[in-house]
Amino acid sequence: MQKTIVLAALALAPLAAQAQEVTLRLVSAFPENQYYVKRTVEWIEKVNQAGKGTLQISFIGGPKAIPTFEVGNAVQTGVVDMGFSTGAFYTNVMPEADILKLSETSAAEQRKNGGYELINKIWAGEGRTCATSPRWSSSRPSTSTSTRRSTSPTSPA
Repeated sequence: MQKTIVLAALALAPLAAQAQEVTLRLVSAFPENQYYVKRTVEWIEKVNQAGKGTLQISFIGGPKAIPTFEVGNAVQTGVVDMGFSTGAFYTNVMPEADILKLSETSAAEQRKNGGYELINKIWAGEGRTCATSPRWSSSRPSTSTSTRRSTSPTSPA
């Protein structure tokens, strides 16, 4: 958990340099009662506590707020700033996301052979910023992805 908070802080550091507090809106493609969403809400509480005066994350909700397969589009169009989803749910706006479920190599192998770095370059393209967190299930990777559009106090919301 500590490592995740540090990674999030690094990813959002440019926003922290702003003089005013920034609030990012996050929506989940998964129901609010799902285990990983509950853990994400706990993480948001920790980020909000540590980021008072600088950074806050507002959890909008799950599919009741924005339908599962519309989360990617909501991020892309600026309806929300971040989406907690899986690549299979936003191939409508980023077909490359299917690479995660089609991979035949482990996350460890992808780190060694440059695949992980390539995936992050793809996600960071076209003004996207992304954090991917590989989770292992035996030797097969399953990746949780959070995508965020570029935001600043002067950019349109």
